[in-house]
Amino acid sequence: MAVLSELLVKLGIDADELTNGAEGAANEVNNSLAGIGGAAAGAAVGAAFAVGMSAAMDASSANAKLTAQLGLTKEEAARAGDIAGDVFSAGWGESIDEVNEAIGSVASSLGGLSDVTDAEMREMSTAALALAKTFELDVADAATAAANLINNKLAKDGTEAFDVLTKAAQTLPKSMMEDIPAAINDYGKHWSRIGLDAKDAMGLMSQYVKAGGRDIDQAGDVLHEFARITSEETDKASEAFKGLGLPAKEMLDNIHKGGEPAKAALQKTIEALRGVKDEGKQSALAVELFGDMAGEGADALWAMDPATAAASTGMDKAAGSAKAMEDALAKDPMMAYDSIVRSLTTQLGEFLAPALAKVATFAKEHPAAFQAIAVTLGILAVALAVAAAAQWAMNLAMLANPITWIVLLVVGLVAVIVWLATKTRFFQEAWELMSTIVVVAWEWLWSTVRDLTNRAAA
Repeated sequence: MAVLSELLVKLGIDADELTNGAEGAANEVNNSLAGIGGAAAGAAVGAAFAVGMSAAMDASSANAKLTAQLGLTKEEAARAGDIAGDVFSAGWGESIDEVNEAIGSVASSLGGLSDVTDAEMREMSTAALALAKTFELDVADAATAAANLINNKLAKDGTEAFDVLTKAAQTLPKSMMEDIPAAINDYGKHWSRIGLDAKDAMGLMSQYVKAGGRDIDQAGDVLHEFARITSEETDKASEAFKGLGLPAKEMLDNIHKGGEPAKAALQKTIEALRGVKDEGKQSALAVELFGDMAGEGADALWAMDPATAAASTGMDKAAGSAKAMEDALAKDPMMAYDSIVRSLTTQLGEFLAPALAKVATFAKEHPAAFQAIAVTLGILAVALAVAAAAQWAMNLAMLANPITWIVLLVVGLVAVIVWLATKTRFFQEAWELMSTIVVVAWEWLWSTVRDLTNRAAA
């Protein structure tokens, strides 16, 4: 017990008082922390310790799941865990699982974690979670849609992709919000074939629905059909172009070139259709080039104008939209509060994670002993934490000094270990091993306290 006694002395706690069980432990902890919480401090350390263990288990479980889904190496799994911890600690996502879902969707859609930098992964995952929170879009769908914009060269990078998604969500009717990722995933590669970028495509769909078109799925489909028919049914397309008075071979050649020539050919086609006076002929030619959906939304089709699509719908002002949305959300006091609490629990959870592996091994090898310990821990947790945990969490979140957090966690850990060590045969026998772990933990925490103190002084 010498190592533990020395540790308690450093913390100003009387080890003898801690042998009186949960009540004594709570009382001693209260006395040591009277200046920062009075009677709630005993519950505080119990809650902090329990939350930290929970955070460690949640993070480990989520990381293991992501590792299995993506087939990550040990190094990649550690990297993904660090990224997830950063994003979650900043207040994003309803849970660490949701953050990992965003990371997994981005990574899998872009070819794997090795093809994306840490900065890009954080940025894209955060943007996907912000979109989900603001517009109630599915996180995985938003991340996959952004990746498809990049893969199909509709957007140059993740920043532009999420700027376009954000601006589109702000521009298009709310009732069609959920269709945005689906339209991109279904039709994105075809838009690229006819020279459109993400802003053009979103602008054209906005023009279509504002002119009375059924929805953006129909708008996306008519553009997709134009790309497909002019590539796969060239004879049919040639006849239609001739019917419009356009040079068929030149039109098809330009479309097959992609880029600006293809976009210009689309522009000429719609302008020519708009000029046909016979409505029956106009509708028939539209179906020949834009598929059956063009017959249902002919008036909306004429409203499409590739040359002005981005500018007339505000899509040309998409740059910075995602960051502005994130900044607006970050100003929410509740999100700031979540960030404080999450930073604590994530750091504590990260510190405790290695110990969980040892606990799991012990539980597997000694199930009966572990069950007895678990019951004991449950009783102690109730005695120290449950009653005042909610009130404490709110109070402690307002404390500005990070050293307070560390002291609370150390005291809580010590209180738990001492009580168990004096009340259970297993812990008495295994104390030599545990004391080594305590020393390592203390040295790490003490070093952290010194660093934080030095920073504060600077």
